[in-house]
Amino acid sequence: MNIDISKIKGLNTEVVMLLSECIDKMEIGEQLKSLNVDTGNTKQDNEELGKQLIILIISKIYKAKDTIYELIATYKGISIEEAKKQDIIPIIQEILGINGVKDFL
Repeated sequence: MNIDISKIKGLNTEVVMLLSECIDKMEIGEQLKSLNVDTGNTKQDNEELGKQLIILIISKIYKAKDTIYELIATYKGISIEEAKKQDIIPIIQEILGINGVKDFL
């Protein structure tokens, strides 16, 4: 995956910092860098990469529980208590769907 920081749009500084902290606490930085799907079909590759990302994040999310709550609260503009009640998969998909985030990860 090529990393192009200039492509990141739609995420404010606080959200990016919290996302970075979550990645660090979950200890998945190196795994994220090594994700690679290349079947020649861009749509299929993106879908498979998305699946791999979600599985990787969900498998380690417990390590960053409190930071994840803070990330969701900040991203959605809600309280921590409300963040704890949110469905996490659509939020992960939403964050990953913002232009540039897949390249950043």
